[in-house]
Amino acid sequence: DIAEKSARLLVHAGEGTDDFSRGEFLALDAKKLLTANTAIIHALALLDPDWRLVAERGASIIWSPVSNVRLYG
Repeated sequence: DIAEKSARLLVHAGEGTDDFSRGEFLALDAKKLLTANTAIIHALALLDPDWRLVAERGASIIWSPVSNVRLYG
């Protein structure tokens, strides 16, 4: 349903600063779940190529600076 644009996905991914957290984001793309109907909450682990992929796919980021600082410094 996500790939067919008939559903929306809000997902906590990249919620940390390690390789595992980045892997969550990469798995979204590998499973064809990174689309214009996807919003990623936090996304702290993303690297420059990942941000380009977010833009290419038309996905959104929900940034929560206060909780990011409290959780991850």
